[in-house]
Amino acid sequence: MDSNEYLQKKEKLRKENKEKEFALAREYALAHKTNSIGDVIEDQRCIIKISSIKISVGSMQGFPECVYFGVRLKKDLTPRKDGENTQIYQHRIKRQETK
Repeated sequence: MDSNEYLQKKEKLRKENKEKEFALAREYALAHKTNSIGDVIEDQRCIIKISSIKISVGSMQGFPECVYFGVRLKKDLTPRKDGENTQIYQHRIKRQETK
């Protein structure tokens, strides 16, 4: 084995490990998911209707969590005129209405 072969194998192991770590993070985040698409959630700055869900691996809480994306709503739960989309991290949810 020469140095190039060593580096290639090392890089392959690093990529495989990264993929396995992300799969574990995804499994954990989805196991602790509190909302679904179509739900309305609120944090300290806005209200949204969830249209998609992604995973944040580098959470401030130290564990993976869901990030909910959707159109921003007014207090009467109708979409804003500008159609702004935003996200809310799961640990920041203060109120939720499931469908």
